[in-house]
Amino acid sequence: MTTLNSTVRLVTFASRTLRRIDGARPAIGTDRSDALTVTAPAYMPDADVQRMVRDHYGAISRWVDRGEAVDAWRPHVKEFVPAEGFLLKGRSVRLRWDADHGPGASFVRDGFGWWLAVDASLRGDDDATRQAVIECYEQHSVKAALASAERFASRAGIRQPLAARATDRDRVWVATRAGKKAFTFEVGWALAQFSPLTVDYLVARALTARLDVHVSLETLMPCPWQPRRRFHEEAVNVWEGAL
Repeated sequence: MTTLNSTVRLVTFASRTLRRIDGARPAIGTDRSDALTVTAPAYMPDADVQRMVRDHYGAISRWVDRGEAVDAWRPHVKEFVPAEGFLLKGRSVRLRWDADHGPGASFVRDGFGWWLAVDASLRGDDDATRQAVIECYEQHSVKAALASAERFASRAGIRQPLAARATDRDRVWVATRAGKKAFTFEVGWALAQFSPLTVDYLVARALTARLDVHVSLETLMPCPWQPRRRFHEEAVNVWEGAL
């Protein structure tokens, strides 16, 4: 049974103990001494940490039983095979190689639903395919963040024009940078994988973290604990570029 002692921040996992450490995003792995660790934001409730460990119990225990390194367990590795699932707005879409697509990748919709269409000439080159898919996500993430920011701007007292750009800063979903000419949102490329409600929460959280924005998160989003919980649930399924 999985238990969590919130005082000493240890997770009992099978016959071993996982150390809980603070981090920007939920994850389970090993530290430098090969000890099992669970990484979670400091504000993530104990119950959510318990559920995260429990949900991945089977996969992790198989690695432990074999005596293999747990950091070799990567649940979100992509192989770029036909019909492989990719998240868009919180829903799974399937990859499709398209000889008529043209360079790069894009999310397209036809009579059967949404697809991640990728230039067939990239097939077999995982690095190039990965870069094309990430660039596609960047475009959607920037649009999603900007659309969300436009809904909050007036209530947050922002008078500058809004702008958004993708950032390569590690461990960033949404950050802000205020200038004289524009109020800019720096957006992690994976943001578009979250549902619209979660994107709204991350944008609102970034806004209210600023000292020059004198509104609370509750003012921008009534009942913010609901999208916060949803964020925790969705974050463990986000692909961050691993091959």
